[in-house]
Amino acid sequence: MSQSPWSAFQSHRHDIQNFLQLIKAYLQLGKPDRANMAVDECSDWLASLSTLQNVLSEAEEELFWTAVSCPHLRISIRDVRTSLPRNVLCKSLLWLDERTVEQNRKYITVEISVCQQVEESEQGSGRVGEKWCVTVAESVSDNWESALVTSFPADWSALVELVPYVSR
Repeated sequence: MSQSPWSAFQSHRHDIQNFLQLIKAYLQLGKPDRANMAVDECSDWLASLSTLQNVLSEAEEELFWTAVSCPHLRISIRDVRTSLPRNVLCKSLLWLDERTVEQNRKYITVEISVCQQVEESEQGSGRVGEKWCVTVAESVSDNWESALVTSFPADWSALVELVPYVSR
């Protein structure tokens, strides 16, 4: 497991406390609009976790607790019915959350799905293998996108693919 439920809850509690301290500070500074924005942001994050929990089964505990410990990601899942290893997906979400902070963004929205990847064999016949698609569903700067491409751990590329968002 990428992170134990115990430490994930500690991280989650810490993030909620940060939101509450931010709200309190804005109120003390006489900035109720900013406090309301912080309340909305926290509420949106908690709502995204509720939606995620409704999609996942109890067997997906590792994925859920990883999402809980990534306050800078708003995660939606299209389909997780696959035998792909969850630990690599969880590590990639933690990595993506860290990059979001490094790029000084409040949060990004990502969509997780399973996509098919065609790989050429030595004989030239293609075989289809599964791969996670982590779609960054946020319009981000070119600098940030290139940082994702160049920094994404190479050993994960066989299992996880970061996909830029395209309007559907």
